[in-house]
Formats: sequence, C-alpha cells, structure tokens
Amino acid sequence: MNLTELRKLAEKIRLDAVISIHRAGSGHTGASMSIVEILTALYFGSVNGVKLMNFDPTKPQWEGRDYFALSKGHSAPALYSVLANAGFFDIAEMGYLRDSGALLQGYPSLKIPGVDAVCGVMGDGSSVALGMALSLKMSKEHNKVFCLVSDFELQKGVFWESVLYAAKHRLDNLILIIDANKPQIDLPYSVPVTMDMLREKFESFGWKAIPLFSGHDIEEVAYGIYRARMISRQPIVIIAPTVKGKGIPFAENKGSYYGVPLSEAEVHELMSNHTSNE
Repeated sequence: MNLTELRKLAEKIRLDAVISIHRAGSGHTGASMSIVEILTALYFGSVNGVKLMNFDPTKPQWEGRDYFALSKGHSAPALYSVLANAGFFDIAEMGYLRDSGALLQGYPSLKIPGVDAVCGVMGDGSSVALGMALSLKMSKEHNKVFCLVSDFELQKGVFWESVLYAAKHRLDNLILIIDANKPQIDLPYSVPVTMDMLREKFESFGWKAIPLFSGHDIEEVAYGIYRARMISRQPIVIIAPTVKGKGIPFAENKGSYYGVPLSEAEVHELMSNHTSNE
C-alpha cells in the first residue's frame, strides 16, 4: 500500500470511527482522532518491503504475530475501525458500538478478534505490555509488543515503574508510542517537561527515544516504527506530537470534544467535507 493509499485509508478509518461514536451516542471523539495515522501506519504500513507489524486477520491468535496494547482504552473506536478495515471482523459491527451484547464496547475486550490486551485504567496499559514483552523474552520468542499510551499517563507513577523495569531487563521487543495530543478533558495540557526533555528523561532511564515532528505524518510515523524494530538491547519509545480531534476542523484541540459524539449536523458537515476532498 503506497502513501496515497494509506492517507485515504486513514480518512476512511477516521470517518468510520466518528460515525460509530455518533450512532452510539457516546464515546471519545477527540482522543480517538489523534491516533488514526499512528494506527494506520502501524497496521498497514511497510518500509523497504518490511511490514511494520506482523498479524493475520484470518488467524487472530497466530503465535507469530506482534502484539498491541491500547493503553488509552477510551480511544477504542479508532482501534476498532482499524481492525475492521484490516479484516479482523465485519465492518458492520461498527454500527453497533456500545450496544448491549454487541461485540464492540466502550473499551477493548479479549473477545474481539485482533485485541491482545484489556486496558482501561489510565497508566496500566504500559504494565500490561511490559508483562507481555517480558514473557516473550523469557520464552526466547521474537515477537514485538507495541503499546500506545496518552501523554496524560506520563503523570502516573505506575507508568514510570514499568519504564524502569523494562530498561532493567533490556526489553528490546517493547515499543512504546506516546500520543502527545495535549488537552485533557476541558483543561489545557500542562507538563513540566518539553518534548526534548522527555526524550532525555527516557534515555537517562536506558530507553532509546525516537521523537517525531508529527504523529499525523504517516510516512514519518512508519519510518519511526521501522527504526524502532531495528534497535536491540533496550526498549524503545516513539514520541509522537498529535492534535486531539485531528481531521475534524471544528473539534481540533478542543477539550469539549474529549468524551462526546458529534451532533447530526456536525457529522453531516464532516462527511460533506470528506466527499468534496475526494
């Protein structure tokens, strides 16, 4: 899949997620939009003929697959859209998001094909990924474990405990991706360190840090993941600056769209813009 095709697919994934949240009447629109390009690059991208993440939608439990943990579980609609478009389950399931008894609920579940980790409490996903990576390393397996976290989770002690533990055991099969989308609910994001300082912090703990200019540049994200796969003897973190609500002009960087669906008029406007840009 070339870059143009990946960008078109990202827009479809974004629209599918937005529509499913709207139909459900609840969900985290802003937080789901900021990770679309990251997930698109990870699941569908390749560099120099090398697939960035190994998986087989016809065999979700394939032992040779790479593992993925969505630590920011409230962004599940974006992951569901990716999995559906990858062929893990019928795209029609997106129309029943959060319905009682439906496959797709507010947070990922292991009953969903393609989901390897249950994450909900912010900050705990990195520990789940750490356990998976450590288990694979002890078994001398070569699978990679990817974990996507929010910048909010960097304010939690349990996150840094997992960071230190991963460095101690040199878990080069663990690749952490930080979705640095800044706003938190209705407050501006404020962190006492810059992105450069964050890089220095991870590296001082024994990690290899790969800072990106933009987490919405699919090509840059893909090369960042490709580089991460090549590193040995230390865990890797990709720092990806993103925009909450990306792709929805009237919702970008607005905390008010953190945990709410778009209105009927807003969905219509977004779809009209999408059609005119094709």
